[in-house]
Amino acid sequence: MKRHDQAPEKGADGPPERDKAAGWHVKADSRGNLESTYGNAHDSTERDTVLPGDETALYADAACSSRATRDASERFGVDDQGLRKGYRGHPLSGADIVRNDAIAVTRSGGERPFASRKSRYGLARTRLMGLATNPAFYGLAAIAHNIRKGAKFLLRYGLLEAEQAG
Repeated sequence: MKRHDQAPEKGADGPPERDKAAGWHVKADSRGNLESTYGNAHDSTERDTVLPGDETALYADAACSSRATRDASERFGVDDQGLRKGYRGHPLSGADIVRNDAIAVTRSGGERPFASRKSRYGLARTRLMGLATNPAFYGLAAIAHNIRKGAKFLLRYGLLEAEQAG
């Protein structure tokens, strides 16, 4: 029997289930049983490392809503367009709800491709090991997504040359 204070062991096929870039932690499952697992940092902790530096606005989801995010946006001269979230005992104000709705219109255009990649290409969870493998796999999924969009466009609107010739 595996103890919860030990790192996860090998998978069913033999290779370790460990991603070298991930640390292990103990969490409770839905029944309260402690289970050791691997996990990476929350998105909000990596905010400053993924921004290239030429942004004019930051459209972040509510998970990144914090005073630190707002301070970083101000420090870098970036317009803070992050969604606000309520906290226990401090629900969202009416102004914040209206603000979130206005921001959501812009964010939906950027979130839609991610949603389709998660549902069509099985990218809801990272399944591969290594920092190089996952971006390559995700990049191939993005290429496939763009080919699919291009094919739909051509089926719907046809080629420009065909219209000009006909």
